Amino acid sequence: MKFIRIAQVAVLVLAPVAGFAEDEAGSSDHPLIGRYEGSEIYQYKVSEFDGAKLRSAIWDGKDDPVDGWLELEGKTTQIIYDIPENRSALEVFRNLTDGMAQKGFAPIFTCTDEECTPDASDRYRFADLVSGGNSTIYNACNDHLRYQLAKVSKDGMDVYAAITSCDGEVLVDVVEIKAMETDKVI
Repeated sequence: MKFIRIAQVAVLVLAPVAGFAEDEAGSSDHPLIGRYEGSEIYQYKVSEFDGAKLRSAIWDGKDDPVDGWLELEGKTTQIIYDIPENRSALEVFRNLTDGMAQKGFAPIFTCTDEECTPDASDRYRFADLVSGGNSTIYNACNDHLRYQLAKVSKDGMDVYAAITSCDGEVLVDVVEIKAMETDKVI
């Protein structure tokens, strides 16, 4: 009987962990974004202070787009999720952006497929640009691409988030605007 109780407690304690068993070690969802149910963190990077460029306009397909970026500095988070099989880029995108809207995010720029770039063959290149050259995400964006850049102000801090949703993968970029810590040289 005692063994059964211990097993029951173990199941209750470990059950929440099992849902995200395949997440990259040390990773976690961004508290203002969350994740699509059943998704797993494939790549994860957080920097307490860094620069980031988030796309804020359609891309015309030229190799080096200069215009159409927000150049931001602050705490940066980049997460790539594998999304569950049989779930579309549209379904994941809408769930994430609806969740962001419920948390107060206001869209700055949103595009889908040819709205992001006029040439369908450039979808993967658009994803390459917004991901900083991450081959995982741009390889997933050949058929469908959905992108949104949004902003919210929380506790006196501006937070920008970009969602790039493709078949099988979703990229979440978050920049929490803040000043760099100074006087760190000893």
